[in-house]
Amino acid sequence: MHPTDTNRRLSPVGRAFGFPGAIAASLFVAALLWFGSPLLLVSSLRNNQIEWTGNIAGLWPSPGIVPRLVLLRGNACRPHLVRALADPSRFAAAHVCLSFLDDGRSTGGSHFNGLAVDLWADGRTVIPPSQKTTLIARWSPK
Repeated sequence: MHPTDTNRRLSPVGRAFGFPGAIAASLFVAALLWFGSPLLLVSSLRNNQIEWTGNIAGLWPSPGIVPRLVLLRGNACRPHLVRALADPSRFAAAHVCLSFLDDGRSTGGSHFNGLAVDLWADGRTVIPPSQKTTLIARWSPK
């Protein structure tokens, strides 16, 4: 194999960073999100970026990369997170981020800080979207 063959298989971003394409692309996107505006960062947030675990004591969310970046940016993201509560694809992740930012995490049974989450034995996670209105009222400025 010629030394440049490996380099040809890398994406342009991969060649720039010296990583295989998927890893380099992920790092590149994370850097764009981090250095971009809080609005851009929160607009990339999705419910499926939160992994849920639970036991008899309650539920616990584990944020993925984008939610962690939101939490690192902190209160600059708060108004955008409140607006994200109206989006069915982002409301649960926004609620989790707001809960972590407020350090008001409470869990019990099938709820996390007021959010009902159904964990199924087959690995499915179901979060009823009918909760959006309650969460919007909870987090909207008074």
